[in-house]
Amino acid sequence: MAEVIELDVVIYQSQTHWIAQGLQYDITAQAENPVELPKKFMTTLVAEAMVAQELGETPFENIPPAPRRFWELYKAAKATLVADEAPSPRVSGKGLRFHAPALKMKITGTNKAVA
Repeated sequence: MAEVIELDVVIYQSQTHWIAQGLQYDITAQAENPVELPKKFMTTLVAEAMVAQELGETPFENIPPAPRRFWELYKAAKATLVADEAPSPRVSGKGLRFHAPALKMKITGTNKAVA
């Protein structure tokens, strides 16, 4: 059975894109609108897991947590989206079976990028 992980993700808007920033792992994805972000973020997670497997590593073990400023942004976020209906990719290839994590996303009320 595949391991299931839970990740907290903060969503914020830069000048040109919407950004999804993982907290437990410093992983990001971007999209032109917030509706596309869960799928883009999941695609990035699957890609990270596949690369780790190719290198003979445990997925995400070498990815540090996000910098503190993103945790603070998450705490200050105005809305919460639990992405329990996000795609559930199961990547099969050379023995890897990766179940999509449950994502808890918070959306900030700002349109400024985090410095």
